[in-house]
Amino acid sequence: MVWSCALGTAAPAWSDLAQDLEAIKDQRSQLEESFHQRLRDCHQKFNVTDCRQQVQTEKSQALAPLLEQQRALQAQMRADKARERRTKILEKQSPP
Repeated sequence: MVWSCALGTAAPAWSDLAQDLEAIKDQRSQLEESFHQRLRDCHQKFNVTDCRQQVQTEKSQALAPLLEQQRALQAQMRADKARERRTKILEKQSPP
C-alpha cells in the first residue's frame, strides 16, 4: 500500500521530468539550427576561419547550461527509476 502511494506521487514527477527534458532538447535543437545557419553565413565573409571560430565559441557557451540541465534531469530520472526498481524488488521479497 505504501508502495502504490509512492508510485502515485512519483508518476507525475516522472512526467514533469520527461516534459522538461523534451523542452531542453527542443531548445538545443533550435540553438543548433541557428548556429548552423550562422556557420553557413560565415562562408559569405572574407575571413571564414575567424567567423567559424566565433560562432563555435558562442555555440558552446549557449549550449553549456542546457547540457548541464539535461544531464541533471537525466540523472534524476535514472535515480527515480532505480528507486522504483528497488521498491518493486522489496515488494516481491516481502511476505504477503
